[in-house]
Amino acid sequence: GAQTNRKLAYRSCGSDDSDDTVKLVVARIHKDVGLPERHGEPLHIGFYRDASEHYNIHHDGKTRYITVFVYLNDVKRGGKTVFPYGNTTQGVAVTTGSSETQQRGIPKPRAEWKTDDFFMFCLHAEGAVEVMPRKGRAIIIHNLDENGQLAVGAYHGGCPPLDGSSKYFLTRWIHKDSLA
Repeated sequence: GAQTNRKLAYRSCGSDDSDDTVKLVVARIHKDVGLPERHGEPLHIGFYRDASEHYNIHHDGKTRYITVFVYLNDVKRGGKTVFPYGNTTQGVAVTTGSSETQQRGIPKPRAEWKTDDFFMFCLHAEGAVEVMPRKGRAIIIHNLDENGQLAVGAYHGGCPPLDGSSKYFLTRWIHKDSLA
């Protein structure tokens, strides 16, 4: 049967200067993307507690220029982030926490994703970019193309953890212009 997006405990870390660790994380993110910290929304922490929680295929929107997503723990089975149209150099960069970076990319877009299709896609994401959750691994998503339109390669979804564990992550949404 159809299920809805389920994601529990997605909350702001508060002010970017509320904690030394938060300051360091925010500074590193903005160094990596090359935009000042004042362009970022507050850092958010999220988690999926079990196999019932996921986030269907979506786009982070036209005002969020870049999304930075960092895994905070390893998940042995499931829990990956999938990019169904990620077969393009525009959109997705993955780093393992070192200087290693990959870019990938694009089959034909679907008009709409149903939850049951998404679960099947999580199990067999042929032709898509799949990023396995490994502690410290970051994903940098460029949400807009060079014309300011939604980048097809930036559509993504969060698969549920299937090994009985939880999946923890942080997200920073960054705008092209200052929010201050």
